[in-house]
Amino acid sequence: MLKYPIFLQDNENSCGAYCIKMLLSFYKRDDEIKNIKKRCRLTKEGITVYGLIQVLKKYHLEAKAYQCEFKHLFEEVNCPAIVHLKQDDLYHYVILYKVKDGYFLVGDPAKGLIKMSYESFSKQFTGIIIMIDHVGMPITKRTNYTFQNFLKDHFKQHYQTIIKMMIKTIIISMLTMIFSYYYQLMIDSFSKYPIYQIVFISLGFTVLYAFKLLLDYLRRQQILELSRELNQEYALKTMQNLIYQDYDYMDGLEKGTLLSRSQNLFELSQYFIEFYHVIFIDSILMLFILIFILSIQFFLFLIVLLIMVIIFLVFYFYSKKLHIENKKILEQKEHLNDGLLEFQENYFQTIQFKVKKMMKNKLGYLYDTYFMNVYHHDEMTNIHQVQLEALIQIMIMAVLLLAIIIYKKQQMTLGTVMLVYLLLSYMISFNENISLYCDA
Repeated sequence: MLKYPIFLQDNENSCGAYCIKMLLSFYKRDDEIKNIKKRCRLTKEGITVYGLIQVLKKYHLEAKAYQCEFKHLFEEVNCPAIVHLKQDDLYHYVILYKVKDGYFLVGDPAKGLIKMSYESFSKQFTGIIIMIDHVGMPITKRTNYTFQNFLKDHFKQHYQTIIKMMIKTIIISMLTMIFSYYYQLMIDSFSKYPIYQIVFISLGFTVLYAFKLLLDYLRRQQILELSRELNQEYALKTMQNLIYQDYDYMDGLEKGTLLSRSQNLFELSQYFIEFYHVIFIDSILMLFILIFILSIQFFLFLIVLLIMVIIFLVFYFYSKKLHIENKKILEQKEHLNDGLLEFQENYFQTIQFKVKKMMKNKLGYLYDTYFMNVYHHDEMTNIHQVQLEALIQIMIMAVLLLAIIIYKKQQMTLGTVMLVYLLLSYMISFNENISLYCDA
């Protein structure tokens, strides 16, 4: 950080807000200018001296305003301080950083860090100065509640639902393996059975399949109930608890901020549902498939396992890059929303001071930056989908080729080859769900 922080104002009536930002940065209390402007409640005339003192107080800086003569600046001023000047016909706030021999070191929101001679300063000085009397310490001691702690508490709260979901998934996975065996039996052995036995066996598998569908329906209902509970827990309760927040916190929020953040809470519940589906449903089915393939043929298992490891490595590096891109998109989306809100709130000043072109260029820049990040994200996703599809096809071709070679050697039946293909098709669905989860 610079010894004398400098921030240039973006319009003629915001010099007071930028003086506050320079003071906050000097005392290591920095905040975004949009929040400072919100607290200042800027009008077309800017902000009053009383308003400056009240805003500084909200940042734990106790300040007092004094009416003094120019000669007293050399004796009683405590730097840095806000000084009120009159330049031509306009009133202006600046930061007086230092009183030097022969000049004043001034932080001017309109010009930057400048040196003003005694003569020039005395002609512009209105006699009003705001000095900092006390720098308070904001409350910084907070419980270190990490995301790991959040996940731990979340699983503690919903462990019963998770266990029930896992039990249903295990049973469904076992029934899926059994029903896949039905196709192997149909190809290899049904030609040897009489019709009534084929019908009887088929009816038995049909009953098992109906039971599997029932369990799958109950599991989906359980997921819907869990989604409803999570939305109530994260979205509804959080919005209700905002009633108990301090007025300063609510007053410092931009218009539309609460709406944007509440939407993110609904996305959090959806994130957990997709997370559950991958970890407690797809992963269990994946484990059963690998065990089943291992029981069929060891070399087939090795090929599938090797390619799955490669796929997971691709997922890992892809998810890390995707995380960075998603973060950029969220940041640029917030900047774009802030720009739109700023235009809406300062529309009168935009018209009055004829800065339409500047605002137009600013919005254009924010728009282009946001959608360029979206384009990079979609481009990365497209490349990843091609890589994933190529790896899946390689796995299917390699495993089926080996299975056919083993069949040619009469060490495997044609029905078993069909069974291996069915198991691979289940794994394709699993990989696609993992990909969708990473994109989310």
